[in-house]
Amino acid sequence: MIRKYLFHFFCSLFLFFPQCGFSFSETELDSLSAAGKKHYSLNPWRTQISFVLQRNLLLNSHLSDDEGEDLRILIGHEKPLNDEYSNNLFAPNESASLLDFTNLYYTLNFNFNYTLAEIVKNSKFDFLKNVELFLNSSFQTPFSGYKNTEEHYSVWKYIHYGLGNITGGLTTPIYQKENLFSDFSFSLIAPLSLFSKEAGFSGGTGGTISFLYFLKKDSKWSLATSSSHNLSYSHYTKKSTNTHGNIKNIPWHTNQTGSFIYRQVFNKYLPTNTSFSATHFFGIDTVQIQKQDLSFSGSVSWKIRKRFYLKLSIHWKDRFDVYDPINKKRKTIKPPGWRDLNRYIFALGSSYSF
Repeated sequence: MIRKYLFHFFCSLFLFFPQCGFSFSETELDSLSAAGKKHYSLNPWRTQISFVLQRNLLLNSHLSDDEGEDLRILIGHEKPLNDEYSNNLFAPNESASLLDFTNLYYTLNFNFNYTLAEIVKNSKFDFLKNVELFLNSSFQTPFSGYKNTEEHYSVWKYIHYGLGNITGGLTTPIYQKENLFSDFSFSLIAPLSLFSKEAGFSGGTGGTISFLYFLKKDSKWSLATSSSHNLSYSHYTKKSTNTHGNIKNIPWHTNQTGSFIYRQVFNKYLPTNTSFSATHFFGIDTVQIQKQDLSFSGSVSWKIRKRFYLKLSIHWKDRFDVYDPINKKRKTIKPPGWRDLNRYIFALGSSYSF
């Protein structure tokens, strides 16, 4: 009994570690854990709508320069964040503080999935019965933009900048047996945001292999490990993301993510899902410079009602290595440290699936 409560206490500590990196949603984890499949109903459609309120915008690796300085420098912070630490979480006069409400951003995500099982049933295309089509997009708070010249938006520009790119594709299982699940996803990305169009982005493609293995699966709780391996290509008509030329576009990039996920259903006061993950980013920009980022993240989520979840997450990321293979120069960047709040994103989100 003591070991049981110690284990649950240990898992709850993940709340204080730096959004979750695995590729399976909470409802998919529920279904995989209970029934061994991602579909929780006979309806071929699966739709998920999520809303996230977050502090800070430093997470996009495509918007970091060779010094590891993040997006906040481009949106009004003249002094590089690497020069000083911000470590007071509740100081209202510090930009990294949770009490700085001007530094809050929101994101509304839409995910649509459709399984081909019913369409290809009893046909010569029966081998496609496990294939699932998906379409994703989002709307997020617009910020100053790559040009960094506009202080105020018209309604149309606010909408156009806030629109996220459209991602569509298919997912098919590679291997599913007992406690091991593996999927492959192929996606195409079409530019919709004005940010992408100003950066010269004209389209992209990518592939992702995801694995989920249940180390322990019980009717009341489960412990699983997950990994995701992605390779993507984006086509740009410009070398630089912004007009200043200090942020180069990154056509090729790959992400490797590993996660641990703990799930329980016997105590409504404890987090339903708790996860901890680490991600390595490697990208090659338009002038052949290689860039590497490392991030750690953690999240806890509660199942409020059937298929409705509330989530808290913390995420830390920084650039640690830049290499120029043409000039044979390598720059190892020293991270600013764990106590620098500018390197964290704190997020509160909710999601509903139907």
